[in-house]
This record gives sequence, C-alpha cells and structure tokens, in this order.
Amino acid sequence: MPDAPIFADPAVVYSIAPTLPVAPVLSLTETELYIGLGRTTVRRLLRLGQLQAIKAGRRTLVLRASCDSYLARLTCLPIHS
Repeated sequence: MPDAPIFADPAVVYSIAPTLPVAPVLSLTETELYIGLGRTTVRRLLRLGQLQAIKAGRRTLVLRASCDSYLARLTCLPIHS
C-alpha cells in the first residue's frame, strides 16, 4: 500500500461521468446556486420581474434563459487594490 493518498484525476472523472442535458428551468435552490444569490434576493428578483418563472403545480421553476439574461445585464465593476 502506498503511503500517500491516491486521488482520481479530475479529467478522467469528468470524462467517465454521465452527461446530463441542461434543463431549461431551475428550482429556486438551483437558481440560487446558479446565479450566486440568496433565496430572498431571488424571490425579490422574481417579484420585480427581473427573473421569469413558471408554476408547475406547487413548484416555482425559474427559466434558465432568464437567469442568463439577468447575469448579462449586470455591470462589472473594476477591482481596485
């Protein structure tokens, strides 16, 4: 047995992992992770119409294209050191 731990090469792991289709809609939790904002902010953006969603039963599903459009509209600020 080797003394050092053996870790899988990420390139190999990604190449053998099953590829899933990109869903056109995201749950609220997935939306939070996708755009990097909290639940309250995501709900506020939905209420203000800056993100678009559909209802499927009791679930609220946010359109991925709406998230991409929102992120594209954000302006980047220069970083000062």
